[in-house]
Amino acid sequence: LEEMNPVDAGDEIVVEVTIDERGRVQGYVVTQGRMTPEIENNLENNLVLFSRFAPATVFGRPTWGRVLVSFRRSQISVRG
Repeated sequence: LEEMNPVDAGDEIVVEVTIDERGRVQGYVVTQGRMTPEIENNLENNLVLFSRFAPATVFGRPTWGRVLVSFRRSQISVRG
């Protein structure tokens, strides 16, 4: 008996977002789940255009970094 994975069931999508040294989104890639047109539209029009993050730092200087953003049907979670 195989356990059902919520990602396969379409409950969650995890996106790795690349953040530049100014805290702006420069790109993303889906690392878990399946991209739907609705989620892709939401990413392109909301996450990429309007989100700002605190940039990663190395020795106190801002640098590029990555965060994981997970989308669950009615919830968004960000892990850095």
